[in-house]
Amino acid sequence: MKRLFSLLLCLCLMLPLCACAETQIITITCTGDTTLGSSKRVQTKFAEHSYQAYIEKYGYAYPFEGIRHLTENDDITLVNLEGVLYEPKELAASHLVFNGPKDYAKILTEGSVEIVNLANNHTDDYGRPGYQSTVEALEAEGIKYSGETEFGRDVYWFDFENDVRIGFLGLIPAYYSKNEAKVKQDVQKLKDAGCDVIIASIHCGKEENPTHSQMTDTYRKKATALGAHIVVGTHPHVPQGIHVEKGITTLYSLGNFSFGGNTGVNEVLYSPESIIAQIDLHFEDGVYIGHQVTLWPIMTTGAEEGSGMDGKGYANDYRPILVEGEAAQAIMKKVQKDTTFPLNPYVDGQGAVQDFVPWTGK
Repeated sequence: MKRLFSLLLCLCLMLPLCACAETQIITITCTGDTTLGSSKRVQTKFAEHSYQAYIEKYGYAYPFEGIRHLTENDDITLVNLEGVLYEPKELAASHLVFNGPKDYAKILTEGSVEIVNLANNHTDDYGRPGYQSTVEALEAEGIKYSGETEFGRDVYWFDFENDVRIGFLGLIPAYYSKNEAKVKQDVQKLKDAGCDVIIASIHCGKEENPTHSQMTDTYRKKATALGAHIVVGTHPHVPQGIHVEKGITTLYSLGNFSFGGNTGVNEVLYSPESIIAQIDLHFEDGVYIGHQVTLWPIMTTGAEEGSGMDGKGYANDYRPILVEGEAAQAIMKKVQKDTTFPLNPYVDGQGAVQDFVPWTGK
């Protein structure tokens, strides 16, 4: 487990002994939709542009190389894993069903990922066998997972010094709307385990919409009502805004990350502009006191403009990269458009460091 841990000594000249307060910062890196594989149509007709072709050529470490300095220097990296790690005897014909082999879980290991969210609309690609194969692949690599789905009701927590415990859950409307009582039971497990902070992934909203939907807002409220301190949104495939209320931050949509479901050469690439969010959770003497978010604008591909379908847009090389300058500012403008308060600006090399959000105790 990677650790970012700082100890501050409080000096008191008036007293013979100093009172020592222990300040602890735990950093969580969050990325958007990540699909470790392509559809049957891409794997056959557009094979040279498939996710599989790039991994075969460049290796497991390739997809995270451009941002690994973020993920390897944090405490936990959270990824929304769409698609399954499963090789059926016959691939599904739909261009919206994604799969990669089980050994692609090593991509997450090489990317320094600790946990994935499985509560999304592609977890059921290839049904229960696909889900079970994915879980087996993750467990073989020691990658943790959470998500309330038809195939599994999973929550997970990580332990740190000073008895600090960080819990994770994942929500998707299709399951939650029919199984609210079960979800509450599972969230209670996190509370009973003494989780100091709960991070909830929500997978909902309108695809390609630059502003968050009413459904996203609804599930933001449901997640916070359940006890979430941080809400991380995915599914729209584009970056959206931020909401802060009563000490809780919601990231409406991070956009895509390494997304094998969309090549850019056989269909227009979903907006390659996205964000990574790093969240510093602050504790004093093991007590949660609040958090601070840093936004990092990214391009989900390093391919040049004009490399996409019919010589327009972008082809997908599946290797997200950090961007700076005007490109970063343009992405931040999109995030600001869906945010009701002024965001702190992006600074090259530092990211867009937002104000500290104190925990109010709701």
